[in-house]
Amino acid sequence: MKKKITTVASALSVLVLFACSCSKDTDTSIAASQEKVIEALVSSLLSSNEGSYAVYNGGATRVVFNRGEGSDSLSANGSATLYYAGFTIPSASISTANLFSTNNKEFAEAASWSVSDSTVFHSVVLSPSDKGLLSGIRKGLVGVHKGEESLILFTSRYGFGGNQNGTINAHSALAYHIWVEDINNDTE
Repeated sequence: MKKKITTVASALSVLVLFACSCSKDTDTSIAASQEKVIEALVSSLLSSNEGSYAVYNGGATRVVFNRGEGSDSLSANGSATLYYAGFTIPSASISTANLFSTNNKEFAEAASWSVSDSTVFHSVVLSPSDKGLLSGIRKGLVGVHKGEESLILFTSRYGFGGNQNGTINAHSALAYHIWVEDINNDTE
């Protein structure tokens, strides 16, 4: 009887290891596919927005449409005051149909969202050092300038991974359109 239990336990261990390795292979495959979609989207954005450029930072890509002002850029320990609009990226384009969150009232109105709750339409202060932020946002914020308008794009690996979050499906690549009001690198 003991031998049978050990055999069943061994079989279950093999199945768990197999499931985990399949899951890793699936995650790697999804990330590779999302990277190709993001590369195509970045290429399209750069060719259709004169003067724009891309900044790559460890898995996050920031397409800068308007650099803003000054030579100071956000450090990893600084903070940025900004407005944002978050999108899922199911294909090599971004559409208001894939908008899941925004604090920019004008953008919400343009996307035909209800703007009756005015408490959500105010700038937020984010810091790349905040471990509560998605890794893709933290990486994408480093280097932004006051007045900058840009789009931060990243795969699900740097977002919610295999977890669903509200209306955001598991394994979703994400993009955040940001409008930076100010930066602060004083870390007192």
